[in-house]
Amino acid sequence: MKLVRFTFLVAIALLVLGVPYATAAERVGTSAEPASDSTIDPPACAVNSWSPELFSFYGDRATLLAKFQALDRNLLNHRTFAFIVQTNRGAKLTFFELQGKLTEGTMMDLASTKGASFNTLSNQITTALLDNTGKKCAGMLTKELVSSYTMDHSLVARPATAGEAFRLALAEADGEYMQATFILLC
Repeated sequence: MKLVRFTFLVAIALLVLGVPYATAAERVGTSAEPASDSTIDPPACAVNSWSPELFSFYGDRATLLAKFQALDRNLLNHRTFAFIVQTNRGAKLTFFELQGKLTEGTMMDLASTKGASFNTLSNQITTALLDNTGKKCAGMLTKELVSSYTMDHSLVARPATAGEAFRLALAEADGEYMQATFILLC
C-alpha cells in the first residue's frame, strides 16, 4: 500500500512540476528505425517495437490449434510474426511478412525452414529484443536474425487470427507432441 501511495505522490509531483510523461510512441518517436521499405508504417513500428509478444504452448496438433484459435490477437494489425514448432523429430521456423501496406496488404511472404532445433534462435530473438529497448522495429530486427537461415518462400493469403497462421506454420511439421512458440512482432 505504501508503494501505491508513493507512486501516486510521485505522479502528482511530476504533474505539478510540469515534467511531461511520454507514452511508448512518444518515447520511441523518430528513434524507431524501420527498414527503408516505403510500405512500413513508422508510427506503428514505433509503438509495436515496445510491445512484441511471445506465446508458447505444448500439446498435440488439435490441442495447439485450439489454443491458438482461442488466442485473441488480430493479426491484421501486424506486419510480421513468426512460429517456432519443435518436436522430438525436429523443428520448423516460419516467418510471416506482410507484402504491401498494413491497411491494404492481402498477401504475406511465408518463409520457412526445418532444422533439428531452433532453441538458439529463440534465445537470440529474446536477447535482441531486450537489448533493443524499442529503438528498432522488432519485426525487422527479427527478420535480420532469421535471414541467416536458408528459407523456402511462398505467398499466402494474409491470416487474420493466430489460429489461421498456425495452420500454415504447422504444415509439414513432423511429430505427435510439440511445443509451438508464436512471436508477435510489429
